[in-house]
Amino acid sequence: HNDCWPAVSWSSRDYYGRWKALPYWAEKAYRDILVSPVSQDGKLNVHIISDRLKASSGKLALEVLTFEGKSVARAEMNVKVSANAANVVWSADMEKLLAGERPENVVVAASYTDRDGRTYTNNYMPVIPGKADLPPVNYTKKINRTADGYEITLETDSFAKAVYLSVDGDTFFSDNYFDILPGQSVAVTARSILSERDFAEKLSIVSLRDSY
Repeated sequence: HNDCWPAVSWSSRDYYGRWKALPYWAEKAYRDILVSPVSQDGKLNVHIISDRLKASSGKLALEVLTFEGKSVARAEMNVKVSANAANVVWSADMEKLLAGERPENVVVAASYTDRDGRTYTNNYMPVIPGKADLPPVNYTKKINRTADGYEITLETDSFAKAVYLSVDGDTFFSDNYFDILPGQSVAVTARSILSERDFAEKLSIVSLRDSY
């Protein structure tokens, strides 16, 4: 779970037991259904991988957005998901979807909602993050008291990749290293014994764009 510090490695938690990036991503990766858009040979293919032992069906929604929030293309359709299988459920020409936008400036937001109302989401960037023209991000945050800490609600004016929340002290977040689409609202809970004033002052919010 942990190793010597400082190091860049597979370490998943720190000395205090607080999660690093690995457990948050592993938790999502082990859901019973994954929706995965991937571009290959000029096509955007949307895969749905199901660990369920029974077939299911639901609605697939896909939107291509610029990092500033402009909608470039969107699609919505009913799809069938095979049991215990990985299949391409939708495919389209990538160049047509971009509609003249540069791949370095867009994100593909995909979601699948099954008939029981459970939603699975994934964001895909046509280029690796290091080559994307991620813009500076301005955050709007609201902090509300809960029984054992706080709820933080975040919105951004542009796409924020891998948002990382941190607070000095024993604070544990329900989610971390997540994406925020422009105009989207994301709520995260934090277990903390800090006062509301101290928590607000010590709360740090950064994303991939802030690392370079």
